Amino acid sequence: MNETFVTVQGNVATPLRSGLSRQGTPYASFRLACTLRRNTDEGWRDVATSFYQVSCYRSLAEHAVASLQVGQPVVVYGKQLVKQWDNGERKGTDVEIDAVSVGHDLCRGTSMFAARRRLTAVPAQSAEESQPAAEAGSVVEGAADRPAGVA
Repeated sequence: MNETFVTVQGNVATPLRSGLSRQGTPYASFRLACTLRRNTDEGWRDVATSFYQVSCYRSLAEHAVASLQVGQPVVVYGKQLVKQWDNGERKGTDVEIDAVSVGHDLCRGTSMFAARRRLTAVPAQSAEESQPAAEAGSVVEGAADRPAGVA
């Protein structure tokens, strides 16, 4: 089956919702508003606004929650999903984007990038191996600089 990938430029329209899936995978989602503008004899005019539901997973979700706010211009690249719905009273179509990449739109402002350090899993150790070689009550050098669980 072929998949459709799209790049969409717009504004974050809703606060980001985030959490963990049942499998423990971080996720975040938000609505993206994209307004079509036309230059007419009377100047630039808004013609129509399309809305997309954007879903982010794993590190992209964590970074989106830390970086994006309502109203900010963004560019989203991802897999487009079109879903028909019927609630008995009305029918409609939702367009979703399963994001691969999300970033601020630098045509409309500036942004400052800050790389996040990836934490790697630490192999399990026995209780004896996990005790520092120093005496009880002493400080293990550099331990305060590391997040919990990182050797």
